[in-house]
Amino acid sequence: MQVTKGVVAAGSDFFYKAFGSSLDEYYELLAMPRELIMFRYHFEGDGTTAQWQKLYRALSDAQKEELMMYVSHTVAELRCLPCPEQFREILPFYLIQYNGEKKQSPDESGQLSFLDDSGAVIGTGQN
Repeated sequence: MQVTKGVVAAGSDFFYKAFGSSLDEYYELLAMPRELIMFRYHFEGDGTTAQWQKLYRALSDAQKEELMMYVSHTVAELRCLPCPEQFREILPFYLIQYNGEKKQSPDESGQLSFLDDSGAVIGTGQN
């Protein structure tokens, strides 16, 4: 398995971190917001990943499936969809955009937004 720039990680630790050590962990990783995966060590270190996991694990299987359907929409489609009440706490994690600077956590005041390719900002209604 090649990681980036041809660097190959040795040992099973990398594999289990990337894909989980069980089928349930694998599905949880698939459901994890992109930024939490891309900047894994940052978000694990500041507790964001643990906050997301707590909320995600509290969802029923049906709610997890519905959440994945909801966050799979395009930005244009999301413009027309109301945020389901059951996802108001977890959805901001899918809206995090990390650029290497101190991020605004989902529970701080402020508006987190989707950005599409045109640069149009779509708010979640949080202020």
